[in-house]
Amino acid sequence: MPPIRAGASTLIFLCSGLFSSSLFGQSGYTMNLNPATVPAGGSGFSLDVSFNGNSQVAPQPKSSWIVRWNGSPRPTHFTQSNGPADIKADISASDIATPGIAEISVLDSDTGQVYSITRWFVVPVDINGADFAYDAGRRQYASIAVLETLVRRCPDDALKLLAVTERDLFIPVLTFVYGHAQLGGRAAVVSLARLRQEFFGLPGNPGLLVQRALKEALHETGHTFGLVHCADGGCAMSLSTNIRQIDLKRAAFCAACAARLRRRPGAART
Repeated sequence: MPPIRAGASTLIFLCSGLFSSSLFGQSGYTMNLNPATVPAGGSGFSLDVSFNGNSQVAPQPKSSWIVRWNGSPRPTHFTQSNGPADIKADISASDIATPGIAEISVLDSDTGQVYSITRWFVVPVDINGADFAYDAGRRQYASIAVLETLVRRCPDDALKLLAVTERDLFIPVLTFVYGHAQLGGRAAVVSLARLRQEFFGLPGNPGLLVQRALKEALHETGHTFGLVHCADGGCAMSLSTNIRQIDLKRAAFCAACAARLRRRPGAART
């Protein structure tokens, strides 16, 4: 189903994504943030940074490490007792005063080398729950209502806003949707409900969930930059109406869609 264009009074679905608390990089290890999100406008907090993966490749915390928030250093504390070393950074209330996304990286001040995978820390936009979108007859949540709220609440300085929910979403003409995007607009919403293996009565698989969500995040974000559905079934912009189609496509745009994206205003900032 094609997304409705920005400026229309009604907005439509597509597919969706995830900001994970950890992300694998090409080096074969993960960088973990705890917490991974905090409410905007809250108090300052301590951000714990750790790594998982092969001990031969995963960075080992050092006292010379500095955690950076959007490229700026934050007070960083190194402790080690009987267990693994611990790295914590002081994040101030001013850092999270408004909703948005912060880039987290770790620098070794002794060598100048960045040992971490760059991660995104999400400061959520509070839309006061999703009860306003609940349809008791369908026992699902109307993605149109959610998306319209996101459009109104998108921060003025935000390029795009991608919301992630565990709620099962729908639009009136479809049984369910994986997500919903505003074509050429600023907002999109994602549902993880049907991306989980548990939905199909199978054991949970966090890695598979992340892969599925990443593909659908690219899909939705592509729509906000004006990309339409792609005929290449392996492209992230291909339409997915079932989970098998999601699993078969790549977490990347095809050459044609990537070229179109590069020509879109603002795409270079992503």
